[in-house]
Amino acid sequence: MTYHCELYATAPSYRGLLRRAEAATPRLALRFLRQMAGTVADLLDDAPAPADGLERPSAPLRRWTEDTDAHEDLQGLLLKGKFVPEVVRAAGSDGVLYVLAAMPASHCPCRSAALLIPAPTGPGRWAPLIHH
Repeated sequence: MTYHCELYATAPSYRGLLRRAEAATPRLALRFLRQMAGTVADLLDDAPAPADGLERPSAPLRRWTEDTDAHEDLQGLLLKGKFVPEVVRAAGSDGVLYVLAAMPASHCPCRSAALLIPAPTGPGRWAPLIHH
């Protein structure tokens, strides 16, 4: 079995796949997700720190990269063939939400003809997120 991992960004009218990878084992899937969490955390840290004393937007990602219990849980879920739509997420100061997800490759929505999301052009219209 192989595993599909992805990093995507979403906002009220937008969702985009930023990176994806196929991994041969849950451990390799975890490695990719940890690397992506670190990359996004570094980018979020480039923004000014919140003035109101709140934690930096990167904090959930940094905590997750060090959380060995969460890593073991994720690997266990993947070994059981589970789809984990939200491994960890962090919101940037610009309102963009960054999400890491993992699943067995056979469960990946990208394997379907088109993954549909509401288009920002109006209600009732649909547009493919990923074209093959």
